[in-house]
Amino acid sequence: PEVGCTPGWKSLRARRYQYTEYYLRGRLLDREYYDLRRDPWEIHNLLGDRNPNNDPDVEKLASQLRDDMLCRGLDCP
Repeated sequence: PEVGCTPGWKSLRARRYQYTEYYLRGRLLDREYYDLRRDPWEIHNLLGDRNPNNDPDVEKLASQLRDDMLCRGLDCP
């Protein structure tokens, strides 16, 4: 990122995982995904390890995150 700029972020957290997207000026910069059962300290980003065999369904997670962000009312997460 640019010097002096702090990216914004959006995240989904469940019992088993944490999925986060980072943005700067509306542009997606990066994604992280942690398996919280195996990695509760969030040390090993499964999306950053260059092993596609352990990657989650990013499109599904991104869609869920968008749906949650657009949700309005008492039934929202």
